[in-house]
Amino acid sequence: MRNKGLLNRKGIENVIAAIILVAIAVGAAALVGYYMYAMLGRSQRVEVLDVSNQRIFLMPDGSFRVYMTVYNKGSVDCRVTSIAVYDDSGSANAVSVTEGSLVLKPGEGATIQGTVSGSYTIGHSYRIEIRTETGKTFVVEAICEKW
Repeated sequence: MRNKGLLNRKGIENVIAAIILVAIAVGAAALVGYYMYAMLGRSQRVEVLDVSNQRIFLMPDGSFRVYMTVYNKGSVDCRVTSIAVYDDSGSANAVSVTEGSLVLKPGEGATIQGTVSGSYTIGHSYRIEIRTETGKTFVVEAICEKW
């Protein structure tokens, strides 16, 4: 003999089940939306430097100076941490920048000048690498000229 009380028990009502499913779907959609919003925000942060008027000058005292104008065309602050110039032997020589580390806000520009060691030939083009705090490297070419 079976207990008829257990057979007549009902499960969760259909309406309550539908409400629970809708709540789970809305929660999942909110989670996916938040994730996509966060990813879009990260992808909008761009670091771009525009370098112009770059030159290496042979000074009258025999030293070499580097001059360049750098503009931050990106959407985040950019800190220039090092500048290197490759000489005739292929060695990278650090530029001693007079202003120290340089921070550019979006849309700002600055003229960078500093001394560099190495041997450079008048009229030849040399590779300059500008490194930023985020690890990006921007490469330009500069011609060596007599001051």
